[in-house]
Amino acid sequence: MTTAVQVQPRRVFNYDQLSAAIGGAGAGISTAAIGNHLDPQGFWRDAFLYAAPVLAIVVSVLVNWGCAAAERREIAHGIKRALATVQEEIDDPTTTFARKEELRSMLRALRDEKIAHRI
Repeated sequence: MTTAVQVQPRRVFNYDQLSAAIGGAGAGISTAAIGNHLDPQGFWRDAFLYAAPVLAIVVSVLVNWGCAAAERREIAHGIKRALATVQEEIDDPTTTFARKEELRSMLRALRDEKIAHRI
């Protein structure tokens, strides 16, 4: 029996988290750099310098959230397309009974995958 959805092995190195870290570092460094170019005795210099770590964390969280949302959307779209394709073949009158049984088991596996991903 073939499975409809192949499970991807878990990556040890997560590029999405790296992107989030780089984005956060860039935001923090640029905020600190702007603060360094302001009046040394002024309020805004201190505000920019103290805001830099907070901004770095916020940007990291937002980029990581965005990457995760895009991945969830891609998985949901793939499962939706697979469900439609399998259902279309089940509804085809020329499909044999044995093939329809195989397709129904694929359909159950896809629905389980959809539940597992909470889509």
